[in-house]
Amino acid sequence: MKLRNTVRKPRLSKRRRAVELGKDVLILLLICSAVSLVGRSQIYTVAGDKVWFSSLSSFFAGQESEVSPSLDPGRPASLPHPVRIAVCGQGGESVSRYGIQYDTVQVEQVFGALSGFLSEGLASARDAQTVSALDWQQALKTPGLYFDFLGSVPMELMVRWASEGGDVEILPGSARRLVLTAEEGAETATLYYMDDQQGLYYACNTSVVCEGYLNNTLLEYGDNGARFAFEREEESYRALAPEVLLLPDAPAAQRYQVTQTLELSDEAVRAELERTLGFRGSDYSIGGAWVLRDGDGLRLSENGDIFYEDGEALSTARYPVGQGSVSLSEAVEAGRNLFYKALEAWCGTTANEAQIYLKETLEQPEGGWEIRFGYTLGGADVSLEDGEAASFTVREDRITSYEMHLRCYTTTGEETLVLPETQAIAALSALNLEAGADLSLCYRDDGNSAQASWMAG
Repeated sequence: MKLRNTVRKPRLSKRRRAVELGKDVLILLLICSAVSLVGRSQIYTVAGDKVWFSSLSSFFAGQESEVSPSLDPGRPASLPHPVRIAVCGQGGESVSRYGIQYDTVQVEQVFGALSGFLSEGLASARDAQTVSALDWQQALKTPGLYFDFLGSVPMELMVRWASEGGDVEILPGSARRLVLTAEEGAETATLYYMDDQQGLYYACNTSVVCEGYLNNTLLEYGDNGARFAFEREEESYRALAPEVLLLPDAPAAQRYQVTQTLELSDEAVRAELERTLGFRGSDYSIGGAWVLRDGDGLRLSENGDIFYEDGEALSTARYPVGQGSVSLSEAVEAGRNLFYKALEAWCGTTANEAQIYLKETLEQPEGGWEIRFGYTLGGADVSLEDGEAASFTVREDRITSYEMHLRCYTTTGEETLVLPETQAIAALSALNLEAGADLSLCYRDDGNSAQASWMAG
C-alpha cells in the first residue's frame, strides 16, 4: 500500500501571520515606489537600447540619469491639413467653384471628405514633368480639387506622408499649392503642383479614377463665387499672383489674446518644463531669463522664448535623431515632435487655438537641415515680432540648436473687422505692389494679443 505524506506545514500563529502580511505589503510598496521612480526618471525612453541600458544602470547605481526626449520619428506623420480648399465642378469660361479659407472648422470638414483623393493622388503620382505657367492656370480652372498648405513642403515628405511609408516615387521640388484635376475625357486624374522656391510647375500621372469617382464628388459642391486672381478682369488684380484665391465676402476674423500659462519664477514649474526638454539640474537667473548649462546650454524666458545650443563638451547627443546621417523626414519629425511637446507643456490644460505648420526646410551647405515652423490662427498665418514660431538645426544624428517661441492663444469672443478681399485689393493697389504679390490675411502678435489684417507681399 502506498503511504501518503502526512507531514503538514506548521500552522502560523496570528502574530506570525500579521508579520508575514506586513512583509508582503512592504515588498509591494517598494515595488510601486521603484516603478514610480523609473517613470519619473524617464528611463523608459525609446532612444535606443544603449541609452536605455545606460539609464537603467545609472538608476540602480543611485545616479539620476539625464535622458533625452524620445525624438524617434517612428511611423510616418499623416498628411498635413491645408488652410484653404477650392472645388471646381465646372471649368472653362463658365467656371463653377466652391472655395473656403480663413475658417478652420469648415476647412477641416471639407478636407475630411476630400483628403482621400489627395492621398491617393500623391501616393500614386508618377512621371513628374515640368509644365508652363499657362498650363498651371489652366489646371486651376479645370474641374478638380485645389489645396493650399501655406508652407513650402518638400514633395518627398508629401508623398511619404500620403503613402504611410509604402513604395512610392519621390517627386521633385517643394510645394505649397496642389491641384488634382479631372480633365475631360481622361480616365485618371492629373496632379499639378507649384514649386514657389524655384518658380517651376509640375504635372504627374495618378491612379485616381475620374468617371464615377472623382467627378461625382466634384458635382456635390456648388458655386459660392470663389475665383482666382487671374480670372478677374479688373486692372487692380493684375498685381496679384495668379493663384490668389478670392471670395466675395469678408472673412470672420477673431481676436485672440496671448495667454500666459506658466509662472517660470516658480522653481518647480520651471524644472518641469526643463525636464520636458530633456534637462535635469540647477539653473540660474541672468538678464530676465534662466540658463541651464551641462556641456550644452538651455535658456528660458518668461514670455515662452526658448533657445538651445549644442556643445562640444556634450559626450552624448541631447536630442538624438535617426542613425548616422539624418534624412529630411527624420529631421522634420524630430523638430515637430519636440515643438509639440514643448507647446503642450507650456499651455498645460489651456486649449490652444493655434495650429502649427511646416513653413520651410533649408538644406545647409555644411550638411544637415534647418527646419522652420509657423503658427496659424483661423487658417491665417501668424506674424511674430521675434521671427519664426520655431526653428531647428539638425546635423548628422542630432538636433544641434533650436529656437522656440511658445504661444498659447485663446479667443476673446470678439471679431476684428476686415475688408472683403476685393476692397482690400483696391486699397492696397495704391501702394504700387510688385507683380505677383500674395494677398493674405495675417495675425500680428505683439506679445499680448493677435489681431488680423491684410498683407500683400
